[in-house]
Amino acid sequence: KTYKLIRNLITPNKPSEKTFAEVVELVQQHQHPKPSVQRFTFNTRFRKPGESIASYVAELRSLSEHCDFKSTLEEMLRDRLVCGINDEQIQRRLLAEISLNFKKAIKIATSMETAVKNSRDLTHQIANANINTEKPATLHRVDNQGQGNQPWSKPECGRCGGKHDPQQCKFRDAECFRCHKKGHIARKCRSNTKTTGKINEATILNQALAATI
Repeated sequence: KTYKLIRNLITPNKPSEKTFAEVVELVQQHQHPKPSVQRFTFNTRFRKPGESIASYVAELRSLSEHCDFKSTLEEMLRDRLVCGINDEQIQRRLLAEISLNFKKAIKIATSMETAVKNSRDLTHQIANANINTEKPATLHRVDNQGQGNQPWSKPECGRCGGKHDPQQCKFRDAECFRCHKKGHIARKCRSNTKTTGKINEATILNQALAATI
C-alpha cells in the first residue's frame, strides 16, 4: 500500500526518478497538508442532504484538526456550522442569537432537527391511522363451540319469516288476511288495527306452513 501511495504521488514521474528525500517530502505533505489547504477544505464543507447535525459537527471537528486555528478554533467551528448548516430555518434561528458560541449553536440546531423529525413522524402516524379507519369492517360472529369466525347468516324475511332476501320472497305480492295489505302474510303482520269480520284461521295456518317450505 505504501509503494502504491508513493507511485500515485509521484505520477507521472517514476519512483526511480526521485531522490529519497523528495519521496519523503511528498509523503509528509500528503499526510500533513499545509494549513491553507486544510482550511480551504474546512471552509467549503457544507452539510449534505440527509446528514444529521451530529455527523456534520463531527466532520467539521475532524477537518479542523490540521487547520492550525489555535485559539480561534471554537469560533471557526461555530461560523462553519452556521454557514454550512444547509437549512434555512435553523440558520435564521442561529443568526438571530445575539451571543452565540459553538456549544450553544449545536444545542439549538440539534433541538430544531429533533423537533422537525418528531413532527414528521407524528404526521405519518396520523395519516396511517386515517387510512386504517377508512377501511370497511367485516362483521363476523363467534359460535359457542369456538369454531372460529363465521359470516353472519341471512336476516329473517319481513314478509314471511323465512331466511332469504325479502325481494325474492314468494309472498311479495300476497295479501295479508289480518290487515288486507299486500306484501306479507299474517304471521309477519305488524298492523295494530283490529280487523272486522272473522279471519280464516285455516288460511293463516296455510300461509305459515308455506313459509317454511
